[in-house]
Amino acid sequence: MRTSTLSFDGTFELATARAYPERAEYELKWHDKLADWMTTRIARPAVSLMRDPANELGSILAPAKTCAIEFSHASDKRLWEAAHGLRPRLARAGFTTELAGRAFSLIRECAHRHIGQRHFDVQLMGGWRLLQGRLVEMQTGE
Repeated sequence: MRTSTLSFDGTFELATARAYPERAEYELKWHDKLADWMTTRIARPAVSLMRDPANELGSILAPAKTCAIEFSHASDKRLWEAAHGLRPRLARAGFTTELAGRAFSLIRECAHRHIGQRHFDVQLMGGWRLLQGRLVEMQTGE
């Protein structure tokens, strides 16, 4: 946005788009430039490496694996009872890590018995992320 202004000598000058065109732009000093460079080149990449989302998604795997042993030895009737007992608990407490892990383990065991395939750990982690309201895409296109 350029506007014309009338100067003291009667000529028109074009003002820049700054809020205060009469003030000089602040020039960063060398230490500010160095701090900015270190932040963008060193600190941010290091923090993003340490904060890997797979670490927090892996929290669903421990409860799922503990329930998997219980469900692998259970009968079909026992699995049906576990599923119907889990519904009111999920409705009451919500999708906590323990309850969601138990539900995922139950689904994994039922799928293994009925179609002969079991969910991979990354699929459980993707499902956990979906339950948290996030968008998930896997390398296979799921």
